[in-house]
Amino acid sequence: MLKSLDSVFGLDQEAIKAARQWRFAPGMRLGEPVAVRVVLELSFTLR
Repeated sequence: MLKSLDSVFGLDQEAIKAARQWRFAPGMRLGEPVAVRVVLELSFTLR
């Protein structure tokens, strides 16, 4: 399920910018990549 964090204050764009900094490394088993499920959770603190 996808939903907007907040389109008024730009939180969606900040979440996208933060997620783009992350680099995925595939799950490995016996030296071979295997299928994995990845959940990326981002937490923000507003001040």
